[in-house]
This record gives sequence, C-alpha cells and structure tokens, in this order.
Amino acid sequence: MPLPFIATGLPRAMAVTAVAAAALTVTGCERPAPSVTVFTGDTSMRAEAACWAAEADGVQTEECAADILTTEGNLGDRILFANSDDTVGISVDPDVAEAGWIVRVAGQPLMTQPLRESYFRFPMPFGAPEEGFPMQVVSGADSEVKGVWLFRLVPNQP
Repeated sequence: MPLPFIATGLPRAMAVTAVAAAALTVTGCERPAPSVTVFTGDTSMRAEAACWAAEADGVQTEECAADILTTEGNLGDRILFANSDDTVGISVDPDVAEAGWIVRVAGQPLMTQPLRESYFRFPMPFGAPEEGFPMQVVSGADSEVKGVWLFRLVPNQP
C-alpha cells in the first residue's frame, strides 16, 4: 500500500530521506538534566545541575570541579534569603532520588547516608554570616557523584 505523502508527488528518495532524518533527530535527543527545587518561607527556586552525568559511571571529577568553581562565583539567581526560624525544604527529581543524594551546608553534610526520598527539610542554620552559606545538593552513592546543584542560603537582615 503506498504511503499517502508519496502519492502526492513527493519523489520516493526524498520521502525516504525525510523519514531517515526524522529518525536521527529523535534518537539524537537527550533527556534534560534533572533539577532541584529549594523552598524557604514563601520563596522557591528551581535550578539545573552545575554538572550531571546520566551515564552509570558518574561525572568526570575534574570537569565537574571546574563547572562548580565557575557556577559558585556566579550564583546570582540561586540565592535564597531566609529568616533564622525558617525551614529549608529541598525537592529533587526522581532520577536524583533514585541515585541517592545528600545536602551539604558550608561544606558539611547534613546526613550520614544518601537519601532515597524526593524531599528533605532542615532548619535554617543559626549564626549564618551576613554573606550566607553555600549549599550543595550532591547526587550519587558511595564515591560515585552523578550531579551537583549549587545554592547560597543568606539570612534576612533585621
């Protein structure tokens, strides 16, 4: 049975080429990197990873470190202001939860084992310096890092 678009006069070679090109376009698509959303007070912020490896073997450490240094110096839209009595909530995409994840505030992990849930909350740290604390969400278990998301928690000034 002839295909309808071939019957309209489109040469067969062009039709085959169009179908092949469409197939290549679809197979060339990658899933976007998962994101992380941070909530505090009435503010929420969703961010893409500073680095992410969809493959099972994790991120390339040197490349990821360079990406983190570049991003940490330019966190303009990833700064969350919070009161000292606020709760900070973090929601991660299912891919991040499946791989396991931890939260680091000022370089210190907030848990001893990676979380497998998609939500975690903690109180805003007391005694935060005026410039705030860097916060990282790190995906992966054991020594394999799959992704890193960067934020800064800054205390509201009275």
